[in-house]
Amino acid sequence: MARVLKVLALVAVLVGSAPVFGQPVPAFHTTLDDLASITDTGGEIRDGTATFVPGAIGNALAGDSGTYARWDDDDVGNVFAGWDDDAGVTVDMYFRGDHWDTHSGNSGFWSIVRRASDRYIILSVLDGNPRLLVRDADGEFKWHLNGNSGNDNGPLVTLANDTTYRMTVSQHAGVFEMYLDGGAFSNDTPTFSTATDLLAENDTLPVDWTWNMVPEGGNPARQMNVGRRAIFDGLLQTGEWADDVRVFNGSYSPAMLDIPEPASLLLLAAGVLPLLRRRR
Repeated sequence: MARVLKVLALVAVLVGSAPVFGQPVPAFHTTLDDLASITDTGGEIRDGTATFVPGAIGNALAGDSGTYARWDDDDVGNVFAGWDDDAGVTVDMYFRGDHWDTHSGNSGFWSIVRRASDRYIILSVLDGNPRLLVRDADGEFKWHLNGNSGNDNGPLVTLANDTTYRMTVSQHAGVFEMYLDGGAFSNDTPTFSTATDLLAENDTLPVDWTWNMVPEGGNPARQMNVGRRAIFDGLLQTGEWADDVRVFNGSYSPAMLDIPEPASLLLLAAGVLPLLRRRR
């Protein structure tokens, strides 16, 4: 009986210490399984007809060098109403391509951009290398994983063709972490994690990623895109796809996003209890 109580106590601790329903709840989530996964969150398909192909989780939005999903200024305001800048931010998503070894130009995965006194956060691939661009009121931070170029920072990372990757980027209190899982890379450690290199163009102030750094309005007005570097073009190309984009109001590692659901923990306990009973 004592062992049974210990197991139940452990399950209670795990469930009680986890976020709601076991995992952090995203402020924004589009599965990209179908058109409804975009329109149900206020988005729309622009410049063509969306094509969905098998992805990492269900279907994914396929690139065709022309079509993308867009959420306009009001939609962005509705999705992210009540955002707590002090909690940090995390973007988590999957992607794949069949020609990274010959890739040229930009392919946008997820972005939110406001022109006029530019502000933006962009996840993309440039010339076959993952890239993060952030601009706030103090200047721009550009980071991609193919060495240093101007104020671009980061270690060499070579993407493999026909490989599914998971990219997780988080920031809290000036510290960025970028995880890449797939092929030769593992989420056991961040591919990138530092506060010292995150200087704006003036080389004095760190770029601070908060939601209020991309305020409403602008010309053209603020928008969020999947499959495009919003406003700057750089579309998802043919042979590439993006899948299951989640944005969290909080700074999380992939492991923190993958906490088992309480139902799974209870099933685990249910499987252990008979074993404990047999040992009495």
